[in-house]
Amino acid sequence: MKKNLLPVVSLIIAFSALFTQKANAQCEVTANAYPQVVCAGDAVTLSASGGCGFLMNNDFNNGTIGTGWSSAAANPVFNNPCGPGPNGAHLWVGTTASQSRTLITVDYDVSIGGCDIEWWMRYGEVSGPGNCEDPDYYDEGVHLQWSTNGGATWTDFPGPDQDPIGTNSTTPPFNTTTPGTGGYWEPDGVPPSPPTQTLYYWHEYSCDIPVAATSAATKFRWAQLSTSSTGYDAWGIDEVEIKCPTGNLNVIWNHGPTVLNPPSVTLPLQGNNSYDTCFTVTVSDTINSATDSVCVTVNPIPTSDFDISDTSLCGNDSTTFTYTGSGTSAATYSWDFDGTSGSGQGPHTRTFGSTGAKTISLSVQENGCKSATTVKTVNVHPYPSVSFFPSPTETCMGDSVSFVNQTTPANSSWEWKFGDGNSSTVESPTHYYNSPGTYDVSLKATTKYGCVKELQNIKIDINPNPDAAIDTTWNIYDPNNSQFELL
Repeated sequence: MKKNLLPVVSLIIAFSALFTQKANAQCEVTANAYPQVVCAGDAVTLSASGGCGFLMNNDFNNGTIGTGWSSAAANPVFNNPCGPGPNGAHLWVGTTASQSRTLITVDYDVSIGGCDIEWWMRYGEVSGPGNCEDPDYYDEGVHLQWSTNGGATWTDFPGPDQDPIGTNSTTPPFNTTTPGTGGYWEPDGVPPSPPTQTLYYWHEYSCDIPVAATSAATKFRWAQLSTSSTGYDAWGIDEVEIKCPTGNLNVIWNHGPTVLNPPSVTLPLQGNNSYDTCFTVTVSDTINSATDSVCVTVNPIPTSDFDISDTSLCGNDSTTFTYTGSGTSAATYSWDFDGTSGSGQGPHTRTFGSTGAKTISLSVQENGCKSATTVKTVNVHPYPSVSFFPSPTETCMGDSVSFVNQTTPANSSWEWKFGDGNSSTVESPTHYYNSPGTYDVSLKATTKYGCVKELQNIKIDINPNPDAAIDTTWNIYDPNNSQFELL
């Protein structure tokens, strides 16, 4: 009999060992990055939730309540009737009839102590009947409770009851800076629209399992003990984790850190193209391990450089602005031409209606990444005001004519044309005409900035000199006619 009993005992021991191995807490980890689309040079916050020692890790993404529950009298649904949750499907209560709105786990061995429960939760936020109607009375909130006698009695987790702290958002990613704690979260009455209390948005909660609840068979439940009726006082939970310490927990990220929540990482520019970079975290104990990765898209920051065809203009001359940066044609270009806006990559040709220094700026945005603003200056200079007069305007051959220059600015350069083929670069020249006639005089003035203007067709009349002669032949003397004749 002993020979026959030994295999049976061995089989029982083997089965017991297999069951114990299967009952051991497993390792679970989820890697997170925020944000997951960044601009080069931005910092990314990495975090990981999980570890080893998981008794329950339920995300409801398969559309069922999953394992680890003994009762779901709350009659939940898993079709996200009030919008997205933290990750895929979540469990939502209040849209269907139920005698009791409680979710009760199976017995868990938390006698080791130091265990905790983490989950995400949200109350409905619509002030009206339907799938999302808000719990608004003081007693319509959700309790987190424990029982060590099979559910005969239930006790709220100890306080302080603290609402979670974080940014209220109706669309993921949801961000909690301080998880909610305690055993009951009282609604704040009919909330404003939109409500401000964090209970009405998806946020994280975390509670240490109290010493009084540490037993080899402890149940936990989420319970809404007072409601108006079906279609009122809705709420939901997601990402439920019950875990206990295992010791020898190791954490390693592929870029070096060895904690679940490592320092932020600044992601550099790599060329002028977008790229993806992935971070992997692994948690392990002496028996099990788990790995997860999260990827971040890094977009380049476009540059806003541009060239100017001419930075020193005269009057209404035009100049062309040509973009030379790294943005594509799909980017958004914000030009400012000294108070006049422009868009598009260009080139852009502009004239300015007044003189002076003109400020030109450009910023470029693409894929949510905005460049620094490039600022340049164009100087617009006035044309000279050309004016002169001859003195005299009519004279005889060989006489001098002075040209009085009244042009401004006076520090210009000059090009005179006197109409007889001669010229001068003197500011106020004197000229001699050697032939009679009418001459058209012009003056072209050029400022130090190269701005040119010409005044033409100022006429000068040059008359011939008289031709005088004397007749020296005397007539025969006639006392009655004393004269001489000029020839």
